[in-house]
Amino acid sequence: MEKARLLAEASADDTRRAAVLAASSQVSYYENRPDAAWDEARRALKLWQQRRSAFSTGNSMSLLPQIGSSLFASKPSDPVAGEAFTACLQLAPPASQNRAVCLQGLANVSILARKNYIEALPMLAEAVAIRRVGAPNQVDLAYALQAFGFANRMLERYADDEAVQREALALTTNATGADSIQTANYRALWATALGTVGRAELGLDEAKISLTVYRRQFHQTGANLLWTPLSAAMFNACLTNRFTDCEQYAREAVQTLGKNPSNKDSRLFSANGHLGVGSGTPGPPHRGQALAEPSH
Repeated sequence: MEKARLLAEASADDTRRAAVLAASSQVSYYENRPDAAWDEARRALKLWQQRRSAFSTGNSMSLLPQIGSSLFASKPSDPVAGEAFTACLQLAPPASQNRAVCLQGLANVSILARKNYIEALPMLAEAVAIRRVGAPNQVDLAYALQAFGFANRMLERYADDEAVQREALALTTNATGADSIQTANYRALWATALGTVGRAELGLDEAKISLTVYRRQFHQTGANLLWTPLSAAMFNACLTNRFTDCEQYAREAVQTLGKNPSNKDSRLFSANGHLGVGSGTPGPPHRGQALAEPSH
């Protein structure tokens, strides 16, 4: 990536510079450096906005989803990722897989940055329909399904969410294997959905399996990408009255948000709520508090 950056800078070609920044931002995110990922993606978006006429439609359709996904994954409470996905949507042909990508990204921003679940639901329903017809692989369909399920959960349609998350997990398991990090992600999302439909014991078991797979790759306590399995574990631990475990999972979940998480970040609200329950506040968390965000 560093070699690509040097070549792009030497060429003085803004399209190449933006492409390298977008790709580098995704590498930074998976290296557990969300602040660097955010900065690189933001710079790539500014380059595209300033020199838009220099980018072909094909270049833009490749670049904008990368930028949007890095911005969203790094700071899901910040709506700026919506700028990339909105621009992407304006360029994408009707009923295309590119349109599905843009719809999913914009819907995710509506869910976590704007808390507008009603707005997100039809976008995700359209994305799922497009994916069912022509998705090149099962993981693409699973990605659309899990976000659709999450929107249903936040509208308290818990049974719909559980069914969708179960389907997404089955698709990913079949495509990538039972022990892949992708499968672990969808297992954690299903685990949270299980808790919302009164099956928290099974949900906790599934969350622990997911967390074990994640820890093999992300050894650092409080690593940024551990949020999803930790949130599933803390939610179901609280629901099953395992308050010591709930508190432990919640404390580490807070650490995944970095040194200075935004007060607007719904994950901080969720983790602190579970931390309160785990440390002695009476009563389990409301089912809507399980904010295992739509995955990257």
